[in-house]
Amino acid sequence: MKKFFMLIAVVALLIVGQSAHATPVQIYDSDFDKMLTHFKLTCQLMNVDIWGTEYYTYQGAQRCEVHFGNSKSNTIRFRLNNDNSISRVLITTPSKYLVDNDVEVLFVFAGILHEIGLSQSELETLGNKLGDKIDRMSSYSTHIHERSSVWCSKTRRYVTLDLEMDYSKVDFYLYASI
Repeated sequence: MKKFFMLIAVVALLIVGQSAHATPVQIYDSDFDKMLTHFKLTCQLMNVDIWGTEYYTYQGAQRCEVHFGNSKSNTIRFRLNNDNSISRVLITTPSKYLVDNDVEVLFVFAGILHEIGLSQSELETLGNKLGDKIDRMSSYSTHIHERSSVWCSKTRRYVTLDLEMDYSKVDFYLYASI
């Protein structure tokens, strides 16, 4: 009987530990408008144009959408919380644009992660983990969906990159959990 209760206690601790690890939280705590201004200035230094800032409400949540480069199809969507912090980020670009402008797209992606709080080494770790997963996939795949996370020491939470690619578009979906 004692072993049975010990087993239940261990299982309960594992379940509580796993659910705490997967609890979604905002990805950026500070004021979104200040972050966006800084991000735009940084991109401007690298000759990447961020344009078309539009605020709207979708499914009851405040959103901000901006575009980058020379195409309206290159979109960054921020889901905002009531306190103007960022809940999630989605970066979308056509696959063809990524192939032709990979440095620009990767700079925008890395710039967002840097603004969120990832250090250079954390950014590299996330990129390497994801790159290893993609490299192991068949080169004949028409659809790639991979997810990788890294601990962000500055914000003290996991930052997850959920990458989805097919022949027409690439989505970099960023969110956080503790």
